[in-house]
Amino acid sequence: MARNLNDLQFFAAVVQYRDLSAGARVLGLPKLRADRRLATLEQRLGVRLLDRAIRGIKSTEVGQLPFEHAQTWPNCENRQPCL
Repeated sequence: MARNLNDLQFFAAVVQYRDLSAGARVLGLPKLRADRRLATLEQRLGVRLLDRAIRGIKSTEVGQLPFEHAQTWPNCENRQPCL
């Protein structure tokens, strides 16, 4: 369960910063591991959570709900990822 929550927190950080590298850096993960964790999360859920583009990353329509939910967790503060 903790791994799932960590993956969702990482997903929220990537969406918030609109950048995989920035999300990984904030959470202290190598970019490659972060990319794999996101791919695994999407595969496990069976949906695409992120739109990856040259100008940045944003959540898909399906990914918006878990992102908004993650922002309501008690330890989320102004523009900081949920840790």
